[in-house]
Amino acid sequence: MSYNPPTIPNAQSPQGPQWPGPVPPQSAKNGAGTAAMVLGIIAAVMAVLPGVSFGAWLFAVPAIILGIIGMRKAGAPRGRALAGLIEGGAALVVAIAVSAAAAGSVSDGFKKGYEETRAESAAQPTETPAAKASPDAVTAKETPKAAPAETKAPAPAPAPAPEFGSQPADEVAFVTAIATTKNELSGDLTDLQRSEALRTRDASLCSVLGDGAATDWTGKVKDIGANGEGKAYVEVEIASGVTIKTWNNAFSDVVDGTLIDPSSPFFSNLVAMKEGQMVKFSVQMVADEGSCLSKGNLTETFYGLTPEFIAHFTNVQAA
Repeated sequence: MSYNPPTIPNAQSPQGPQWPGPVPPQSAKNGAGTAAMVLGIIAAVMAVLPGVSFGAWLFAVPAIILGIIGMRKAGAPRGRALAGLIEGGAALVVAIAVSAAAAGSVSDGFKKGYEETRAESAAQPTETPAAKASPDAVTAKETPKAAPAETKAPAPAPAPAPEFGSQPADEVAFVTAIATTKNELSGDLTDLQRSEALRTRDASLCSVLGDGAATDWTGKVKDIGANGEGKAYVEVEIASGVTIKTWNNAFSDVVDGTLIDPSSPFFSNLVAMKEGQMVKFSVQMVADEGSCLSKGNLTETFYGLTPEFIAHFTNVQAA
């Protein structure tokens, strides 16, 4: 009896079973690197756009962090992580440079404008009461006249209404403290002295406000409108160059929540208002780190000269 060895099926035969080929290896992924590249692109675009370059660091810093994480990830492709790291770093440098240049130009422009204004004021002659006297008045003194018949004095003209309404005492004190510090900032001060003057001013303003609330203050509507979600924003001027306002967009307002919802009881009052209208309002100031006030200005220079204070409005009505 003969032995027949078993036959192995032919893998190439159409009738035989097909042996599976080698499985191709799956490519490794690097989620941190991809995120870094996307954030780096956004930061780079913002860094070169006028008006928003100062905000590029919000995307540049995460891009740098995620880029470093992606570069350190073992076995993962590093191309996107490296791109995000480079883009984020470049955008951060550009944003810092643009912000520093803007702050410097604002400070120089303010100092130059103040010096020109002071020079013009000094050049204007001041008339004395004697110089203002008319020739007729001088003649009247030299030549005595008969006493005129007794006539009824005309009624005095009514005093003009205050530009920003009849303000309560705490609002007057608030505005006065700002005006006093503004005069101090107009002098030849160092950056440290300016910063200390503003810190002292804000402490004085917080002392006036007490718990940070202002009730039944008056002013004029400087700006009013709605964002894309239909929420209202408003800015009220209480003195020349001094305003209290909400943020005017959802991005800036994401933390403070000052935009006014249509369900607010005084929302309909805002709908009926226009810029320049006199109003009576109440607010709760938004507190910032170390102060009861939060500024809406981009630079400290503007915050000293034309301060904008961020607040939650609790009521606004026509005055």
